[in-house]
Amino acid sequence: MTAIAALSCGEIPVVIGDLLVTRATVIPGAVPIPALGDASDFFGGAWAIAGLKQKVVLVNDDCVIAWAGSWVSARVALHDLREWLGYRVPSADEVVKFFQRHTDVKAHGNEFVGWVHEGGYVRQFGYQAERQYNTRFGTIVAGGSGSFAMREAAAHAPRIAPQFGHANAVDIAQLTGHLFGSMLLRAEFHGGDAAPTIRHFFGGGYEVAHRTDGRFAKLGDVTFYIWEAAFSGEDLRLSAPQFVLKQDYCGDFLLIRSVQVKEDGSGRLTIAEEQRHVIEPMIFAAEPADLGSRLSNLELQSSVSVHCIAVRGTVDPTLAFVVERVGMLDRPNFSVSEGQGKVEFRIEQQFLSRISDQIKGELRR
Repeated sequence: MTAIAALSCGEIPVVIGDLLVTRATVIPGAVPIPALGDASDFFGGAWAIAGLKQKVVLVNDDCVIAWAGSWVSARVALHDLREWLGYRVPSADEVVKFFQRHTDVKAHGNEFVGWVHEGGYVRQFGYQAERQYNTRFGTIVAGGSGSFAMREAAAHAPRIAPQFGHANAVDIAQLTGHLFGSMLLRAEFHGGDAAPTIRHFFGGGYEVAHRTDGRFAKLGDVTFYIWEAAFSGEDLRLSAPQFVLKQDYCGDFLLIRSVQVKEDGSGRLTIAEEQRHVIEPMIFAAEPADLGSRLSNLELQSSVSVHCIAVRGTVDPTLAFVVERVGMLDRPNFSVSEGQGKVEFRIEQQFLSRISDQIKGELRR
């Protein structure tokens, strides 16, 4: 019950995977999910949300894999694959044949997608996964019950430049992965328990891995902001961010902090609901000594901020996106501070102008 995809952005391989896992159950219980709060019986009683798990796995520096299906069998198979490979460079064919032979994988029907770096080139692979060609991202290998959403995100991902000077191929690959995540998080937050992500058994957050500096690595230190806007003629009315989700890593452990923001009686922005999660890696790793303190001190501000704005009052649903790498700007156009249950967003006019330009551009498409 998953949404995973392996695609390429220019020459850079990218893997994306969600976090939500479900289980068959007769008595479902409530589980906290960042964009939804306590999530329980969305599936009619036969299925329940079990929690959040990492689905993107760095097997070694030259192999990255995302999985779908049974968490237990995927964990066993990926542990066995790492043990079998060690530090040697695999081939894509070797990885696929390994899954074809693995008893647990065959018994539970897992799906796998990913990339390997072999012979100086990267090669894409999929096991029991779907393939579809996209003119922008090449062949997209997708799996899980949400594979359709990955293909739709690829079809509608906007072409925007990050706001941090010259963007190289790695920058654009990172931006693309973040845009996929923000589009799907927005659908989840605004859709609630009717969101297509939840109804198709996936969501909760999204990991992104790509190849940089000679190895595969995951992207951390990013904050997603979900906004709403009403646009009429030249008049733009923008809400404060309604939902904020920060993702970072402490070693191999994924840290998530999410807040839902609302106005109090005095018009100040207050944290209506907050969640913090530690999500362990699929393959065992020693817990960092500072894991607890890193989670408790996790600030919403990140070096990269990804803003997704849903525009109301238009004939067709319209989304606009703005991305900033805060650390590269002398004075960031957008920043967040917090204290005593309140949040404050400092927004420069230049930032609002970029949002307006993005919305106008989307409406002209």
